[in-house]
Amino acid sequence: MSSHESDEEHDGPQEDEGSQEDSEFFDESDVNFDEIPAYKNLPPQDPWRKVKRELMKNLNQFRAEEVPNSMPLYQEWLGSEPLQEYVKAVLDDDEDPEQLSSIMLSSKAVGKFQCGTAVTGLEDDSGDINHLIDPFLDAQGLIFESHRKLIIGDFNHVAIGLGVQGKRLALVLGVAPKALNVSKIEKAPEGILIEGKMLKTDVGVYAVRIVEITSMKEKAIVGPYSISYDPSTSIFTAIINYPDGIEYGPENRGKNYLEIYVRNNPETIPYGEDPEEKVNTKHINLVERMRIELYPDPRQKFEEAKHEERKHLLLQREQEFEEEKKKKEEQAAADRLKTRELQRKELLEQEKVKPIEEIPGSSSSAQRSKDIKSASSHPITPDAEKSMISEDLKSEDKSHESFENESIGQVASAEQIKEELLGAIKEAQEDQAELRVKNSELERRVIAIRTKMGTIPEKSAEDNMGIHKYLNTLANVNQVHFKMQELQETYNNWAKVYEENIVEKQQRCKEIQDYFREFKREVAKGAEYARTGKPIPKITIEEWEAEEEERDKTLQEVRIQNITLKNKLKKLEEQSKDKEKLAEGLHLIDYEQLKIENQTLNEKIEERNEELHKLRKKIETTVQILTHTKEKLKFILKEKKIKQDERDELVQKLDEQRKELHSCKEKQEAGRAEYIKNKQETGIINSKELDHDLTVKKKRVEELKDELKRLEEKYTNMQSTIARAKILSSKN
Repeated sequence: MSSHESDEEHDGPQEDEGSQEDSEFFDESDVNFDEIPAYKNLPPQDPWRKVKRELMKNLNQFRAEEVPNSMPLYQEWLGSEPLQEYVKAVLDDDEDPEQLSSIMLSSKAVGKFQCGTAVTGLEDDSGDINHLIDPFLDAQGLIFESHRKLIIGDFNHVAIGLGVQGKRLALVLGVAPKALNVSKIEKAPEGILIEGKMLKTDVGVYAVRIVEITSMKEKAIVGPYSISYDPSTSIFTAIINYPDGIEYGPENRGKNYLEIYVRNNPETIPYGEDPEEKVNTKHINLVERMRIELYPDPRQKFEEAKHEERKHLLLQREQEFEEEKKKKEEQAAADRLKTRELQRKELLEQEKVKPIEEIPGSSSSAQRSKDIKSASSHPITPDAEKSMISEDLKSEDKSHESFENESIGQVASAEQIKEELLGAIKEAQEDQAELRVKNSELERRVIAIRTKMGTIPEKSAEDNMGIHKYLNTLANVNQVHFKMQELQETYNNWAKVYEENIVEKQQRCKEIQDYFREFKREVAKGAEYARTGKPIPKITIEEWEAEEEERDKTLQEVRIQNITLKNKLKKLEEQSKDKEKLAEGLHLIDYEQLKIENQTLNEKIEERNEELHKLRKKIETTVQILTHTKEKLKFILKEKKIKQDERDELVQKLDEQRKELHSCKEKQEAGRAEYIKNKQETGIINSKELDHDLTVKKKRVEELKDELKRLEEKYTNMQSTIARAKILSSKN
């Protein structure tokens, strides 16, 4: 049944007029139902219908998971109206359980409702109801956590009240058990057709009537003769003869209520038979009351069909997009593989290694003969020889280039720092020793190769060119070493001069500091307090001087730290510039690869942001639950304290009564012991004759007492008579 709440500000935002193809839910603004003749005269639809639909779907899913094989839940329409009224009050003020109870009691909904409320905050004001579905589902999850027993309880109808005001969102769920559910209300030739299903088997539908909402005056009523019931499916159908049909008021709401009454022992109800007497509702139970409105709304089926169609189209488009994306990725991967293969082939062609000739003058003949013997004892395959030669040549060329670059760089940096120059010299010497070892190793390998080949080819022009380059490199190295020695001597002389200047300036600085300190001390000694006129104590002056020295030390440390940080910053800037220069030379393929990696990382960042957003929502709901739990805990602790005080009083009373009981038991035991003792001492206590004689004597005593009493009364009367006689005689 469509529930047509008014579109006030606190009831919720209006739905977006524009249609969005990628929206998860169908927007009825895509279709103007007023232009369709079949739907033109129908009242406006509830703007919250999609949210309620999703809430009911989620509620049924949660209940099915928690309670398998449970009965499905149905929406309670009339009970939603007071909950909607309470939601307005919550959004304007705050939660008030007493107000909710009074609103539910004053409503005309049938059944005992138990309610749960959730109030949460929104990050942004949303103008589209479709965007509020997830926040309402989160609020429903909050109710699931705080009222879990209520949700999985024995009920089958759910009333929903919801609304949004600003950034506040409120949701109220009311649950109640009912005996039946109405599934259809529509026009019929004879009047109004009602169809539903019985949810309980111990009762049956006995009467259906129509009443006016305000006055509750009866307009029409039918009994079992107009009702049909199928026990196998539990479905009932009733036709009410009401010529006016389904009527709507000025607020586009149903003008009349539908009331359904049930009776026990459904097998004895005469369905479809002629009535013998008028239907009386006094002795039957009212189980359902709802507005008479067209239900289910035919526009809802249209929307659901449109929604399924849109969903199918979206899935189809997503599949097509994924397939196209996959094809593009496969094509791009194939292109990258082809490009890399071409580059690999070009590199292999450029890196082909030619055979190496002997380098003369590199070692002595004795050493060469030893190398030949050692090489002959370890035979090497031709392929391994070529690979070893190419690797050694590459490493040798790289070592020469790195040596030249390092030596030049060290010379340039030696102008700034003396220690770096010494370190560079030491590293260069170590590199030289390593190169000598590598050179001798290469000579041994070359001799071994030539011995295995048997012939020594003549020197080519390329070999002569390599020897010439090698000799030039050695000459450059010697020249660099000579320049380094000259620079070292020059810098040592400069260092001595700088050290002398530093010592002189430090002495001068110390003298100035001492003079300034003495001057301040004299000024402080001559100073006086303005009020008292007393001089400053010597201890105070010394404390000030100590504090000043500590501050000077701290300042000096900070200055040194600042200088080191500046140097570090300068080095980092140079490194970043070098990296930028290297980045400019990246290949196009590397750029594309980095672009793809950047895209994947951006997607991961978006996923993490979504997870963070969900976690924030969860934290917010958890904080609200925690606050509610803390308040409840305080209330329970107060009640616990009261109950403990009552228990202590009861325990105290119980202890007193136990003491009294104990004393009574002691007295009883003492009496019993005395009785037993007397019984043992008196042996004739059980004699029947004595017992009979005692009884006779007791009776005799009672008789004598009565006789004595009678005689006393007679004596008293006689005395009074004598006294009266004396009085009379004295008068005469």
